[in-house]
Amino acid sequence: MDEFLPCRAPPHLEKISQVVVPVDFGPCSLRAAAFGAHLTRASGGQVMLMHVLLPGEDAELAESRLAQLAGWYRRPPVCLMVLAAEEEVSGSILAASQARGSQLVMLGLHSGHDPRRLRLGRVTCGVLLGASVPVQVIPLATARPERISELPDKLLGRWRELGQR
Repeated sequence: MDEFLPCRAPPHLEKISQVVVPVDFGPCSLRAAAFGAHLTRASGGQVMLMHVLLPGEDAELAESRLAQLAGWYRRPPVCLMVLAAEEEVSGSILAASQARGSQLVMLGLHSGHDPRRLRLGRVTCGVLLGASVPVQVIPLATARPERISELPDKLLGRWRELGQR
């Protein structure tokens, strides 16, 4: 029984030196890119900004947007564009993260351009379920409701439903 009790100090946490930040240029992913810039500025780590290019998307436009985002970083990030089918986006992110040897994946809550969406996106769920390293999900909203009654009814209904199971 004693072997299950936490009797030792937690292991030393190493500095995060490799962070993958997938971006789709939506508001949530831009916020994740800004967080990645702040995190690596504080820790001295390296970021890989990654964009998964979907069929029919303009590669030159995506490349120029990645270059713009790279300007946010003190140390220039590695910029990577990967061509993938729409259903392979989370797999492409996980493969690039593993190939790069990242210690953290930092991505936005969802790719939608509606900040009122209060659920995880399909790609975010895929990355969370398949990741072998920590994943930090960055929401768009900065202000939290002070009281639970200020939360939208749709979200409260989901929490109540989960609590009754």
